[in-house]
Amino acid sequence: MTTPRRLGPHARLARPLAVVLLLAAGCGDDSTSVSTTAGPSTSEASAATTAGPGSTGPGSTGTTSGATGTGTGGQTTSTDATSSGTGLETTSGTTEGTTSGTTDGTGTMGDEVCECVPGNDLIYVLSDEDEIYTYDPELDSFEYLTDVICPGEQNPYSLAVDRAGLAWIQYASEDVYTFDPANPAPCEFAGVLGGPEGFGLFGMSFAPESNLDVCDRLFLHSYSGNGPFTEGPGLGQLGVFDPMTDELSALGPVDYDGGELAGTGEGRLFAFAGVEPAKLVEYDKETATPIDTLPLTGLSKTRASAMAFYGGDAYFFTEAVDTTCVPCLEANCPNAFAACQDDPECDDAFHCSIEQGVIEDLCGGFMTPEMIECASETCIEECYPATINIFSKVTRLDYDNSEGNGQVLTLVNPMAPTRIVGAATSTCAPYVPQ
Repeated sequence: MTTPRRLGPHARLARPLAVVLLLAAGCGDDSTSVSTTAGPSTSEASAATTAGPGSTGPGSTGTTSGATGTGTGGQTTSTDATSSGTGLETTSGTTEGTTSGTTDGTGTMGDEVCECVPGNDLIYVLSDEDEIYTYDPELDSFEYLTDVICPGEQNPYSLAVDRAGLAWIQYASEDVYTFDPANPAPCEFAGVLGGPEGFGLFGMSFAPESNLDVCDRLFLHSYSGNGPFTEGPGLGQLGVFDPMTDELSALGPVDYDGGELAGTGEGRLFAFAGVEPAKLVEYDKETATPIDTLPLTGLSKTRASAMAFYGGDAYFFTEAVDTTCVPCLEANCPNAFAACQDDPECDDAFHCSIEQGVIEDLCGGFMTPEMIECASETCIEECYPATINIFSKVTRLDYDNSEGNGQVLTLVNPMAPTRIVGAATSTCAPYVPQ
């Protein structure tokens, strides 16, 4: 998913959390681990205080033990709490008869069999240049598959993959198409998934009822398209699309304008959303009520961001921030930069602006005039590089604490081969550690 880039007349500056990590740990080749502990999840906090709506049960505390990723960098942050939830269903076809399923990737809904096509068990990623790759988390490797063939469309926005291996792609036009990466042919128009107001653009993912009822429906998380992602009461909506009727139904309001969705084969639905810090939210698929909210201290949603679940862990694809901005500022406007760092309001504005690639009132608007001039003029190429020069990084969250160190965030690949705007697994992918 991507956010628009603007340099407004009242802009000021900010940078992403990734820059914070780089400043703390040095350049991306440094193998030193940087650890921070996130605040408790909403469900964990409820064990100590009165729980708010949607909070359920205490979580387990995570601690950091210096885990590092396979790529260079190895920055590690620790988050807390675990959560559990139930799933909903997505299916087309008859709903009569009994429902049954197995954990081997085959389920039935009435007479319909929702089978997985062979090889549909890795993470798929979509680049801003309309390329599809697979990502193998166990090998930390990307493999180019194909360019998407969708004449007349450009600026891909979000991605989902179904059990048949079809990629569902939304473009900035708000139109949605299906495309088969295994048998490339011109994409097929799936329709503008119109419906309740607020679903023009959206993150999306398939999710089943449970691991015993694996037929999917397509869930959507709205985004207004108005600048950087934001957070606040009722700013967004969660919805579900019925492929049989081409109808979209709103499930309920959510507190995030913009979010990446990831469903799992056991029927859970998660969102990567929020700011300062970004959060991993698990939703009840019937009511859109948050089951658990986990702050992702050390990770930010950047202009292009995506998420997928695999083997009990969450994988986040965010922009790798150019490390030349700060050296440029230090060399060309050292006094203004130092003063901005000492001013929390200016420093926050600087972080936001670099992270989102914008200088505008709501993101960077409280920088000093001297900093605005230096960042947006003298160091514009270093601080606001064109997206063609930006690549993504991969961060893994040990969500199920399978390694025994808590829910730890680890940078596993500092430089993907492309800038990633969408990521997805089908619900055929493993949802327990492999």
